[in-house]
Amino acid sequence: MAVSKLNTYYQWFGGNASSYTLAHNVSGGSNRLLLVIGGFQRNAATDFDVTSMAFDGVELTSLGQTTGTSSSRWYRMGIWYMVMGNAQAGQSANVVATT
Repeated sequence: MAVSKLNTYYQWFGGNASSYTLAHNVSGGSNRLLLVIGGFQRNAATDFDVTSMAFDGVELTSLGQTTGTSSSRWYRMGIWYMVMGNAQAGQSANVVATT
């Protein structure tokens, strides 16, 4: 089985929001896998979680999250995935992270 990849990089800034939304297109093909790697920062004195990550309203599976701190910030990194299977056509939808 051949492996192909589509590298997409987004950067979004928006304060201490409770959700973040990015439009994304997944190409058509066989054995597709959507992988989302997210980095989040809060300018606050308390930790936070990314409670959900979804594509087109469907929850992705979390591979894990980790957190770190500095004097006045909390950082969270996570990896999520969705097995998308086979499709002739691509699919455009929003990726939504909820904190």
